[in-house]
Amino acid sequence: ENPRAWWHYAFEAVTTLSRMQRESATKAPSNPNRRQGWLGLVECLKLRNRYVSTYEALLQIGSNDHEKEELNEKLCRIEDDLSQEEIAAFRVNLVLTDLSAVRVRKLSVLEHSKHEEMQSSKWKKWLWGDPSQGIDNKD
Repeated sequence: ENPRAWWHYAFEAVTTLSRMQRESATKAPSNPNRRQGWLGLVECLKLRNRYVSTYEALLQIGSNDHEKEELNEKLCRIEDDLSQEEIAAFRVNLVLTDLSAVRVRKLSVLEHSKHEEMQSSKWKKWLWGDPSQGIDNKD
């Protein structure tokens, strides 16, 4: 209701969050096993690939409870080596990848139907004449 109070709240929230992030960056890392450097990146990518493939398999599995339980345990073991931020990022990436794949499939279907429509309209124009070009079919 009060825009000024809302903006004041938003400013305070952002500055507090920024200050907290700066303070946590200067402190010693809470996770001593935190990955750093190029080798850390390689390790993170390997964990990501294992996590994504396991998570996708878990989502696609049917009603086989034994296999689900096995995949769940494997996923939990991988999650033990990941931070919450990494897990969230990997899952968001999966959702966005799935959405983009669906969008690409829809676009390809639309393009295919437009192409077929254009082909059929070319035949119609050839067969019946194109009124937009001023061709008269009357004899």
